Amino acid sequence: MSELLVPRSDLLEKIKPFYNDLDLIKVLTGMRRTGKSTLFELIKEDISNSLHLKDNHFLSINFEDIRWRSLPLEEIHEKILHFAQQQTPSFVFLDEVQNVDRWEIMVNSLRQHAIASIFITGSNSKLLSGELATHLSGRYVSFEVFPFSFKEFVLCNKGNSDLSINEIFNTYLTVGGMPAWAHGFSKRPFEAWQQYLSDLFDTIFIKDIISRRQIRDVELFKKVLRYLFDQTGHPISIASLARYLKSEGRAPSKETLANFIEAACEAFIFEKMNFETAEGKRMLAFNHKFYINDHGLRQALFLSNQINIDQILENIVAIELRRRGWKVSIGRIASAQKPSKELEVDFIARKNNQTLYVQVAYLLANKETEEREFGALLSIPDNFPKVVLSLDPILRPQKGIEHKDLRQWLLSEW
Repeated sequence: MSELLVPRSDLLEKIKPFYNDLDLIKVLTGMRRTGKSTLFELIKEDISNSLHLKDNHFLSINFEDIRWRSLPLEEIHEKILHFAQQQTPSFVFLDEVQNVDRWEIMVNSLRQHAIASIFITGSNSKLLSGELATHLSGRYVSFEVFPFSFKEFVLCNKGNSDLSINEIFNTYLTVGGMPAWAHGFSKRPFEAWQQYLSDLFDTIFIKDIISRRQIRDVELFKKVLRYLFDQTGHPISIASLARYLKSEGRAPSKETLANFIEAACEAFIFEKMNFETAEGKRMLAFNHKFYINDHGLRQALFLSNQINIDQILENIVAIELRRRGWKVSIGRIASAQKPSKELEVDFIARKNNQTLYVQVAYLLANKETEEREFGALLSIPDNFPKVVLSLDPILRPQKGIEHKDLRQWLLSEW
């Protein structure tokens, strides 16, 4: 099945209100190979169908193509400007724009002409945010493109009616959501997919981090990344990372470790989430959790997602909340029964004036697990929605706290 047939309608709905805005640059960011270029094609198709436009109203440039990268900036600018002057309306799509030096000057100049709606993509968050903030302050709107959600992954498998939702979810747990899965990898040996993800990681590793950051101690950087993959969903501090590396016979500076982590997050390999109290007070500034933008990468690095299913379920929920536009942090709250003891709420999610508290578990296998998951939520004094997500066959909501099947929660509107 072609990736183009996976509609990504949730993403399109977020971007659609800005299609015809000539004064705002539409920026699509995200890890390499998450489908940003394909999303360009879906946007063009959507605009074309709604406005009944032909292909000559659209210009697409991929700056990974050396024929464009080798052109002087002024010549690229003039070619785009000439195109836009010939067609009304005009839509310009600039892919991996960070490969062009001083691209932000060119994009700002084109915006000021106000004769085309401009869309750009990039795979490094700091590069884009820094240069956009400097030259396009208040003149752009940004959308992060994540790997396929479980809902989108189900669409990839809709041609295989023999598979149940549970079977598809088990596959999703292992392979992750990189859109290339829709190009027929499901019909190949799993080793082929694992090799693809491993090679993809090396590409991100080499192109987006080592060369850009000029990292010299590559082996140390690999150890840091492997530690972050292994500890997904667990609290991590620079101090705890340093202790681990010391046990491995390495003693890098804290500044080096902080720079390595920052670089991995800039390349969208990880999403960093802070701790806070349920009342919103920031705390534990040097303690964070890191969630993998695509959990399939973890499996490709020979860390079993099935064995560590609790961690992976939490990871999937964390990224799903971010994918749906929630700001997410990890909650700490005093126990109502033991005020000196702190309980952890997996996620405090906020969007607009809404707040959602979420606990994630594999199975509520015993009374102790059930009390831990529900107890933390029961200790929160406000009346915002609270939910426990698990894979239990029988759901047991308690005292106004919902208990939902995690798979159905991922597929539902909420």
